[in-house]
Amino acid sequence: MKLFITSSLSSHRHGRFLTGQLGAEVADDLPQEGLLLMHGKSFQQSEQSKQNEYLKWAENPGCALLLLPPFDMGDVIQELDWQIALNDGVADSDDGLVPNTLAGETSLIIEGQNGDFDRAYGHQWRDFTINTRIFKKHSGTGVVAVTCLPLWSISLLELAGETKDWLTGIYAYAGQAGESASSSESQELMPEDFTVLVCFYAWGISSLEQLQARLSAKSSLISLGEEQAKVSMKKLLECHCLDAAGISEQGKVELMNSPYWPYAESLKQEEAR
Repeated sequence: MKLFITSSLSSHRHGRFLTGQLGAEVADDLPQEGLLLMHGKSFQQSEQSKQNEYLKWAENPGCALLLLPPFDMGDVIQELDWQIALNDGVADSDDGLVPNTLAGETSLIIEGQNGDFDRAYGHQWRDFTINTRIFKKHSGTGVVAVTCLPLWSISLLELAGETKDWLTGIYAYAGQAGESASSSESQELMPEDFTVLVCFYAWGISSLEQLQARLSAKSSLISLGEEQAKVSMKKLLECHCLDAAGISEQGKVELMNSPYWPYAESLKQEEAR
């Protein structure tokens, strides 16, 4: 992952910390690919044409724009329903060292339903308020994200590796640079493909053999033919929704953006019992 900060952020002490701590490079122009960090307030106060330029760039595969505190209260991005608001509760998380470390320094939350968040990376506080959201138009685009976590905090001074890992979790949603949006769209996922994704996600499996074994079990509530399972798996591997380890980050994004996500979450919880 190539990490960049905007030139306006580079002149701020936050930017100097990010370049020294994380090795971020200053982007005088929009880079060809990578994760670009920017102050949320700078984005909010930019002309609409400039905002559109950043957002258009973030639609390219392999490109991700992440807005950091500080923010102006209220709307963040005109096209999305994200609102920056004060947190009435106490920020608290069990998911990851970075959000745990920054919880006491985070007083803002993101309200709104557009996009997704990843519990595994601590994007949701324990009281179910959200500190980080990610928006991806479709499987062939990059992402725009907003976080209320002050990633420039000196509290992370000894946690450079963990911070980079946290950022990589967001960048994983951006896909690979050079991917064709048209080829991604041509691989439109069908209900049976989502059924396979649900199984891989909920059951934590990683192979066709494991899938077939679970589907053939008498206790299985999911019905999917053996031949259809093979066809769907081939398709999902080709569009990078599955890999050798199981469901990929891309596959998870597809699933989270689908009507099948609540069922997948419910099945996963049932599996954990």
